Amino acid sequence: MVQSVREALDALGCEDADVEEKQMMGGCCFMVRGNMCVGVVSVEKGGYLMCRVGESRYAHMLTLPGVKEMDFTGRSMRGFVYIDPKEVRRTPGKLKAHVRECLEFNKELPPSAGKTRPKSAVPARARTARKAWSAAKTKSTTATKLRPKTAPAKRRGKET
Repeated sequence: MVQSVREALDALGCEDADVEEKQMMGGCCFMVRGNMCVGVVSVEKGGYLMCRVGESRYAHMLTLPGVKEMDFTGRSMRGFVYIDPKEVRRTPGKLKAHVRECLEFNKELPPSAGKTRPKSAVPARARTARKAWSAAKTKSTTATKLRPKTAPAKRRGKET
């Protein structure tokens, strides 16, 4: 299924520079212009197609056969749907149509550079806890490495 998604993205004119594959959610997600677009999750179970279609297309997509709401975290994620792999394989061109829907929504999004945040954006409490943990770990490992290994002391018995 992952290879089929790659081929659909190529056929729909996505340039290699705009598409990035990332291992996420137990499968492979395709980021287009830095935004999550489409993916294949639960690869070991046959590979459900994960589509990011946005709020406006969400209700319509749920009416299609084989489409269900995405509940990866146990909570419905509006704008994302899962599509049964059997349904995708049943009709030729179905995969390409779903990928096209994802790309249409992706065009509405601004390009994203990713979710990296500067080091200063980490809350002070977390930085302090991280430093304390790191210092304690370093101290305990250093102490065990520097401790000299000595032979056990021999007991001297009374000489009579």
